[in-house]
Amino acid sequence: EPGIGKTAMLEEAATLVENMRVLRARGLESEQSVPFGGLLQLLRPVLALLDRIPRPQADALGAALLLEPRTGANPSRFAVGAATLSLLSRAAEDGPIAVLVDDAHVLDQPSAEALVFAARRLLTDAVAIIATVRPSEPGTSPWTALPSFDLRGLTLSAARELLAKTATGQSTAHQLTGEQLAGLHQATAGNPLALLELGEQLDRIATLPPGSPFVVSTELTRRFIGQVADLTAGARSTLLVAAADSHSLAVIHQACLRLGLPGARLTEAVDAGLVTVSGDRLEFRHPLVRSAVYGSADAGTRRTVHRALAAVLPEDESDRLAWHISEGAVTPDEPAAATLDSVARRASARGAFAIAARAHERAAELTIPSQLLAQRLASAGRAAWLAGAGEHAVLLLARALDNASTPQLRTTIQELRGAVETRSGRLDEARSTLSQAAAEAEAIDPDMAVRLLSDAIHVSFYLAEPATALNAAETIESLLGVTVDPRSRFHGTMACGMARILGGAGEAGVEQLRRAVALTPDADTFEEDQLHLPHQLLGPLWLREAGASRKLLDGAIDRLRDQTALGVLPYLLMHIARDDATTDRWDDAEAGYLEAIRLATETRHSTDQAASMAGLGWLWARRGRVQEFREMVPAALELCRTTQVHIGTAWLMFAQGDLEAGLENPAAAARHYEALEARLRDAGLSDPDLSPAPELTEAYLHLGRTEDAHRVAAGFEAKAVAKGQPWALARAERSLGLCAPDASGEAHFRSALELHRQTPDSYETARTELALGARLRRGRRRVDARPHLRSALATFQDLGAAPWAHKAVQELDATGETVHHRAVDALDQLTPQERQISRLLAQGRTTRETAAALFISPKTVEYHLRHVYVKLGVRSREALAEAFAR
Repeated sequence: EPGIGKTAMLEEAATLVENMRVLRARGLESEQSVPFGGLLQLLRPVLALLDRIPRPQADALGAALLLEPRTGANPSRFAVGAATLSLLSRAAEDGPIAVLVDDAHVLDQPSAEALVFAARRLLTDAVAIIATVRPSEPGTSPWTALPSFDLRGLTLSAARELLAKTATGQSTAHQLTGEQLAGLHQATAGNPLALLELGEQLDRIATLPPGSPFVVSTELTRRFIGQVADLTAGARSTLLVAAADSHSLAVIHQACLRLGLPGARLTEAVDAGLVTVSGDRLEFRHPLVRSAVYGSADAGTRRTVHRALAAVLPEDESDRLAWHISEGAVTPDEPAAATLDSVARRASARGAFAIAARAHERAAELTIPSQLLAQRLASAGRAAWLAGAGEHAVLLLARALDNASTPQLRTTIQELRGAVETRSGRLDEARSTLSQAAAEAEAIDPDMAVRLLSDAIHVSFYLAEPATALNAAETIESLLGVTVDPRSRFHGTMACGMARILGGAGEAGVEQLRRAVALTPDADTFEEDQLHLPHQLLGPLWLREAGASRKLLDGAIDRLRDQTALGVLPYLLMHIARDDATTDRWDDAEAGYLEAIRLATETRHSTDQAASMAGLGWLWARRGRVQEFREMVPAALELCRTTQVHIGTAWLMFAQGDLEAGLENPAAAARHYEALEARLRDAGLSDPDLSPAPELTEAYLHLGRTEDAHRVAAGFEAKAVAKGQPWALARAERSLGLCAPDASGEAHFRSALELHRQTPDSYETARTELALGARLRRGRRRVDARPHLRSALATFQDLGAAPWAHKAVQELDATGETVHHRAVDALDQLTPQERQISRLLAQGRTTRETAAALFISPKTVEYHLRHVYVKLGVRSREALAEAFAR
């Protein structure tokens, strides 16, 4: 609370650091609208090290702090936060760093976000961070992610010591009786500033009922107002100007002259101990003094002061100038609105989206209703979304839509609104927004209509609504002949392929996906369209094929990792993790899902959070992480329900069946698989890749339900043949092999293995190897069974699929082969993040490039790399690359 001693605590910390370099910043209300003002204040002493951090991060931070001309896309808060982390980490290599931030609740939001991002990722860096905030203030929210300590009032004995030690309180302390001190302590709740300020009001305090302390901040404000009231009128007016902007004494003086005040009469305030002056800067004794002075003036007087300050501020002080113009305006004012709009655009270019959103919104408030009003509200909505304020963004975009008069502007706003609603877990609203906008755009802008309908199909995938997707696909196909934008043809063809597959027309859908992959625009084109950056990945992901499309996918992932200016990072990470989970990179998948969940939670991208939790749950189920899975599933299912990510619910139902199957509970597994099959059937989802039919077939056979197993396997085969893709066909052949008599079953299994070679999914291959080995072993062909069982065991061990590795061991034991438990592979000892870092380094990336790709500091990369070297028994990057190659 105000006066509790947080600033005194920071001053004490500064005296204790001794051999540590101190970096300091203080939040100021007058600079809350200055993008990254607090970060520049803090990092200025170490900016000489900027060229020692990864280039993409240095570029992002340089653009944010206006250190150099901006090149490329606008930096995201992730990029600026990662750069802050890297710079602090690099500075700490020269000696320990103490970061002290006072009044962090009034720090500009982009600076606060960058510092919190860095603080949450500090690992072994010699960096200590202490920030002080007032819990009730709006600007506190970014800091709640960090560990906290609540400063509370002094004890009675400490209060006596404080009053005795302070020069102003010596006489009071000697005069206080024990009863009076107890009353003062009770009335102030031990607040140090209140004890010092109110020690002379014992008579009034004595009138309070026992046990009823007053609100300290209110009483202190009154106390400060009383001190200000003793000043002359000219001094009070000058102090009000200073309260509105204490950045520069020269500016205060010029504003006072403009207001008709003879000069900056600050001597009285200095003598009264209300302010201190150092060079050209003025500081109030306590933030409450400033609040009291500013708050006691009527609104009209404050507006007059702000207009005077705006008139004398230099033009290059654009951010502060915009704030004064905003506060000084009361009626529509186009010049003021235009200035605010310009400042907002510059803030967006620096990645300060929270400040940009406020400036755009205030500009709109000062705009006479017109097309310009809609544009400014739309810009505010976009900036709010990129700042992580999805709920507010939706409201702003709805207001923009209400004021948009041209069809082109309406569809542009609705495209953005649909994207925000999609990421924010408002999927039914997103589908409606996008479909309505597409209908309006068909006649005037076919390219826009195609993109809107493509986005609607993506939403339909999350909603598990194939019928809606197919309707949109039919409209897209009718428009593709008149589109001219290559991006529209790419997005439309890709979305149509997805819709056809969801609706059961697999062969046609696959052909469209292949055409879309061939139409993929170059990286520069995508960089201009950040809303759709991850769509580069979708074709290869849905095809599930090895070969050329896989190489395209790997290349796209590398490019996207390097493009740090992403407003869609959680979405991207979720797709990358999903791809890793369908290959042999399960450790990478787990690390990716966890990072996606964390970032989606921070940015309130609840759709991506739900999908990532569902994907991670499926991975954990196959790995036999029973406790973690069962603890996470209720929350994941609830999030999928509230966000309408029904496809995530399907993934989790599949995962529950897989967990029980791995634990050898076929009856429980069958119940989950049957429930999922019914859900897919009710939704009209015919894509065999979503079906657990092969797993259900195996569960039925374990339960002796042979007829049911044959029926399910035959039905799945028909769907797989219709789709014609190797992944589904391989699973179908395995199902038929499980059901077939011994003689013909082997042929199905071997056909499945041939098909598996055309896909990157090693888990499915191992499941088929296990099934074939078990069949051969039961046919007393033990020697023939062993190679398949050994191969399955090795794959399951590599993946960490413990339940299935156990089954493979049991089958090998039954062949008479003694299974020597494989020595723990060195790579198996790596944590998900160690493996993720090692893989990037093994690909030839430098430490800085790896840090930039993963949004961590080079120091963190080096820390993990040391552990990797010890675990793998290697000493060089070359040896690391060889270990991964093996």
